[in-house]
Amino acid sequence: MSQSMGIPGEVNSPKLIEKMEEVAKLCEKRGKIVGTFVESPQQAKKWIKIGVKYIAYSVDVGLIYDKFFEINEECR
Repeated sequence: MSQSMGIPGEVNSPKLIEKMEEVAKLCEKRGKIVGTFVESPQQAKKWIKIGVKYIAYSVDVGLIYDKFFEINEECR
């Protein structure tokens, strides 16, 4: 949506958040589900509060990388 609004990558823009709230409300009235991609559980919580029902979290490669990094840090 940020790309379509002319603010690519600005997923925390007040303008984008306001539009997502509007879309979520309209979709809920019509029985539709709104989804988005997040990179953290904190982002997921924010969007869930706004009314987003479908959350795609990270990607498999990113999750594996994060866990390997965590394990490596613990072993130092």
